[in-house]
Amino acid sequence: MTEVPAGELMIVRFSPFSEEKIMEKAQRDHGRLQAEGKHPIYAISTFGIVRPDYETSIDELIETICKTAPVNGKKAAVTTRRQLEDQGFRVERSEPPLHHHDVILGNELKETDVKRLAALLAAGSRRNLSWPSK
Repeated sequence: MTEVPAGELMIVRFSPFSEEKIMEKAQRDHGRLQAEGKHPIYAISTFGIVRPDYETSIDELIETICKTAPVNGKKAAVTTRRQLEDQGFRVERSEPPLHHHDVILGNELKETDVKRLAALLAAGSRRNLSWPSK
């Protein structure tokens, strides 16, 4: 399970976050940016929020994101800006919606980058307690 220190930007990607789905989503968004005449870049959509203290749980932070952003997903992959940057990724705030951040994969979509990102996300995978259980 991923540790999120107090004061650190926690990054959450809601499922699906497999290699295949990351690749598909990054390609689709790149194509959309190109069609809109914007600078195309490969990235995936995530949400980020700073953990204010150790009394605030990771699940409470995920719940805050779920209350303020149009997210869904039975599972949530938790990591931190620092862990992503240590792996060579860049995190950029991209609101709206509130708390939205992009994890930048770069100008080229490389399978090795996608594999590395998927493994990092899988290591922090947890059940999304805000997901309605029926």
